[in-house]
Amino acid sequence: MGGALGACHGLDIPLVFGNLDRGQPATLIGEAPSLEAEALSTHMRAAWTSFAAHGGPGWPAYDTDQRLVQLFDTRPTVTA
Repeated sequence: MGGALGACHGLDIPLVFGNLDRGQPATLIGEAPSLEAEALSTHMRAAWTSFAAHGGPGWPAYDTDQRLVQLFDTRPTVTA
């Protein structure tokens, strides 16, 4: 949709739970999830699992000096 919806509430749900082909939020991903969507879902699930199991999602904790955050995209990256 070319970003028409901006930061769409709930879009992360199918990505986090690996349900890219069912449920209302998944309709925003498309009928046949792309390889990029599948890879992003894998990355997000690994981050959630790591946080639950070890207390950290796999990137540095946020601090007000560096202001680093995880950007989930086709190529996830940690950025200011």
